[in-house]
Amino acid sequence: MNMKKYTTANYLTTIEVKEAEEKLITLLDLGTEVTSKFGYQPQFKVQLAGSDEVKLFTPNGKSVNEMIEQEGEESTKWVGKQFKVGIEINKNNNEMVVILPKS
Repeated sequence: MNMKKYTTANYLTTIEVKEAEEKLITLLDLGTEVTSKFGYQPQFKVQLAGSDEVKLFTPNGKSVNEMIEQEGEESTKWVGKQFKVGIEINKNNNEMVVILPKS
C-alpha cells in the first residue's frame, strides 16, 4: 500500500495558509469522520484559493462551530462553500489552521 497519502503533504498546513494571498478554502466534499486523540472529528477535502492542490483539513470544535454558524448544521450544504481561514496558537503553543468569522 502506498502510504504517501498519510503524510503531512496531504494536509492543509499553517505554512500554506500563511503564504496564501487569499486566505480562503473551498470545501470539496461532505466530509468524513476520523478518529484522533481528541475523539471523532470531521475531515474535509479542501482547496486553498490560488492552488490546484486538494488537501485534507480536520477542523477543531471551534472551527466546526464557526462553519455551522455560517452555513448551517448540515455539511451537505457546505460543499462548494468558501470559508476564511487563519492561524491560531493552541494551548500547547502550536500553530493550527482555523475557520474565521466572515468579515
